[in-house]
Amino acid sequence: MVPALVLDHRRAVQRNKYDCCCCCGPTEKHLYTEPTGYCGNKVPGCAGGTPLLPRLIESWVRLLLKNNFTRFFVVGVWAGILGAAIAGLAQLKPNFQLEWFFPSDSYVTDYFAWSDKYFSQGVRVSIYLRGHEGKTEAQVYKCIDDVNSFISAGGSGYLSTVGLTNKPTWVTTFKSSTSPAADGSDFYSKLNTYTTSDTAGQLLVGRSLRWKTAGTASDGLSAIKIGPVTMVESTHDDDGQERFDSMEALRGAVNGACPFAFPYARDFLYWEETGYIGPEFARNAAIACSVILIIVFALIPRISVNIPCIITIFSTILEVLGFLHWYGEYVNGVVSIYTVICIGLSVDYVAHIGHVFKLSNAPNGAAKTLDAMTRIGPSVFNALFSTLLAVSLLAPSGSFVFSVFFKVLFLVVIFGFVNALMVTPVLLCLFNGGGDLPPRRTDGGVGIESPTAKLSLTNGNAGNPGFQQQQQPSQMEMAQKQ
Repeated sequence: MVPALVLDHRRAVQRNKYDCCCCCGPTEKHLYTEPTGYCGNKVPGCAGGTPLLPRLIESWVRLLLKNNFTRFFVVGVWAGILGAAIAGLAQLKPNFQLEWFFPSDSYVTDYFAWSDKYFSQGVRVSIYLRGHEGKTEAQVYKCIDDVNSFISAGGSGYLSTVGLTNKPTWVTTFKSSTSPAADGSDFYSKLNTYTTSDTAGQLLVGRSLRWKTAGTASDGLSAIKIGPVTMVESTHDDDGQERFDSMEALRGAVNGACPFAFPYARDFLYWEETGYIGPEFARNAAIACSVILIIVFALIPRISVNIPCIITIFSTILEVLGFLHWYGEYVNGVVSIYTVICIGLSVDYVAHIGHVFKLSNAPNGAAKTLDAMTRIGPSVFNALFSTLLAVSLLAPSGSFVFSVFFKVLFLVVIFGFVNALMVTPVLLCLFNGGGDLPPRRTDGGVGIESPTAKLSLTNGNAGNPGFQQQQQPSQMEMAQKQ
């Protein structure tokens, strides 16, 4: 930014060139501190000394701050939007499905939709034994038998028993074929015989069992898997939080049947995320908001100014989160990353207005607001509008990642418009005593007269030879015209 400003200063002061066509220049000298608009007022809307956008910003602010009715009307509209956002935030739930990463027009997406509609069934879950090293043969057998009984009984309502009659678990088949001792004292030897002589048992090694030492049953088993069995669909067909709760409940039930057994399914990979993403997202957002508080209080050390800024900044954050629900999104890793990143954007628009408001020398709150908005308002509008134009290119994207990015950034820009250009001016005015707006300037300018600002700018360029050289001829020409 600074190098660009230096080059622009050289263009205007040393070369006296146009801004939109820097190879050409006017015959007369132009003051750098008194810009004449794009290409010397040759662009429609820029003629007359003051560009169109600052004039529109002034008219907009005068409409907002016209009287107490308009001011409190704006507050009422803002409260309604904030209420809708809070209602959406209360209903925002964690959810994520791996198939979301496929484009919406992909045949894979159609496959998942048709499968869920016509052939929906529960997730296939297997139960594994871990930590059984050092356990006796009888303890391992008891654990396997208890887990098998747990599955046969329906797994505390989480596992389906449909199909177990025609296709029982290998534990049930093994017990009916070999009749091991009740205390499990001959478990390893009979299991070894079953896996070497029985046709069905031969398929177990490598699929559901793994001996520590091949051919030596007395060394025990290194890996044991029972299943897969089907998880009851009604326990996990609602949303991500229900899936996570069902997964955790099943883990607890299996652990109750055997302390060193645990259930696992491939779907658990992203079920796990939905349980932890909410607290993680809340913690990261809280950290970001805390940093925002520190920065705003440090850069705008005036309570009557920083409090309205903080209110509107947090309002933007709440509105983005709440309207994500109305936009059809859930809390997940992608949404949380983009939202935390965009929290910083919600600060920029408001903080600049608050900073310029603090520096204003106008006599009351309304005049200070008008002064600040006419000075920095066009820049804030340009930032918002350019961001909106850039992100609008992602609107038709069918990719989950880019679609979420568009939605989050679109909401940030929209509520940035509302809070920065509508709510912030009203709150700054009310928190600083209100008052009447000054009359419009008679010299064709916008805002209010601010000699201090002009003097500080002139003094700041006092040591610049190019500025001195340009300023002197311009004043002489003005004197000759008079």
